[in-house]
Amino acid sequence: VQVKINRDGKEQMVPILIGDRKEVIGDQTANRGPNNNDQGEATQTRLGIRVQPITPDMVRQLRLNSSDGVIIASVDPDSIAEQAGLARGMIITRIIAGTQRVEVRNVDDFRQAERLLKSGTDVAFMVMSRDARTNEYSSKFLAITIP
Repeated sequence: VQVKINRDGKEQMVPILIGDRKEVIGDQTANRGPNNNDQGEATQTRLGIRVQPITPDMVRQLRLNSSDGVIIASVDPDSIAEQAGLARGMIITRIIAGTQRVEVRNVDDFRQAERLLKSGTDVAFMVMSRDARTNEYSSKFLAITIP
């Protein structure tokens, strides 16, 4: 099937393949619920944290320079994330896993980086955290080896 779309004022024909979701993307992701990242809802991750996109309202409220990154909504006790020092309210902007470096601008970038986290991999998370005294954000790296 071909669908005509208008992108930036230019008409394009895009081929569309309609198939069973389970056949196209496999069992692992076929049973997940809808991805509501655009709604600002938190998404559970393998690391034991829930992340969510940074909305324009958050940029204003937190006085951030941009909406790049993902904000940690919660951290599971005794998780890999807690061991690394990740905490609620921190903003993850980069993940370095072994020799791979991923700039985290949104939840999709975070998911891509998370797929690199194999057992035995040394990982560094660049996070922005707020100083309670000054209310300013500063960047730092938190490191862990994936068990």
